[in-house]
Amino acid sequence: MKITVLMSTYNGEKYLRCQLDSILNQTLPADCAMEILIRDDGSNDGTTKILDEYVKKYDNISWYTGENLRPGKSFWNLVKAAGNSDFYAFADQDDFWNPDKLSAGINVLLKEHSNIPLLYNSAVTVADENLKELPYSISPEKAFTDLAHSLIYSFSPGCTYIFNEAARKEFIKYDQAKEFPQLHDWLAVRITALLGKVIYDPNEHMLYRQHGDNAVGASFGRKSLSETAKRAKRFLTSTECVRSHTAASMLRVYGNEIGDEQIHILNMVANYKNNPELKTELINSPLFKTGTGNDTYFKILVKMGRL
Repeated sequence: MKITVLMSTYNGEKYLRCQLDSILNQTLPADCAMEILIRDDGSNDGTTKILDEYVKKYDNISWYTGENLRPGKSFWNLVKAAGNSDFYAFADQDDFWNPDKLSAGINVLLKEHSNIPLLYNSAVTVADENLKELPYSISPEKAFTDLAHSLIYSFSPGCTYIFNEAARKEFIKYDQAKEFPQLHDWLAVRITALLGKVIYDPNEHMLYRQHGDNAVGASFGRKSLSETAKRAKRFLTSTECVRSHTAASMLRVYGNEIGDEQIHILNMVANYKNNPELKTELINSPLFKTGTGNDTYFKILVKMGRL
């Protein structure tokens, strides 16, 4: 059994050694080997020197470089470049993993049917730049793992994700150069929810370091009033329509693999703007409700045509 850790680096010299050491110190199941595959996204600091240092020291680490694609496309490039493995895990360059992080996810996934796409994700402990734990974690008020909710919300960061080979084979069908480009974690969880099973673990197995230069920060879970106001402003002024564009791409890529109910869910999100009946159904459908304040944001975005 083997797990491949996929890491994208970019000017990460400050925290990279600490993160690599925490990954190398994982306590894995007895019959499990680990490889670490790293793609450098065009760093101009000392990141690549550190990678060379670790490659010389450890025979289970390899890395390659390429043009600056930014995190989403860089990680997706890693998914395509990875060789066959039983499991894969996304890793950010600046966090710290508890020794049981990988084993916790592997043990959960081993209890499932390996022939379908599977993706494990979990809560995390938030820490400052010195890895001092902050008094909150990233844990949603309510965690959902179904297709409808995954199309609208993100409940945990991609650095917690562990997925199987069946999932990777489906991921690589989605060409980010041709289809709507999307962050790797949002896309991975959506595809798995469409074609397989997403499993959420409320336990925390890593420190999610926040230091001011994060590509994506800690914006999950319960929010302060100021954070809520900023989020509302961002939602109401955004014109990207990320969710509907992604749903439309998923229909094109996976439409022949799914059933009528899944097609209808994707169709509601992808085409509500041009179909008043779909818009009404989307707003009122219980499939997308969370029972939280997110439901209000959802209705506003649909009515404004900005989902």
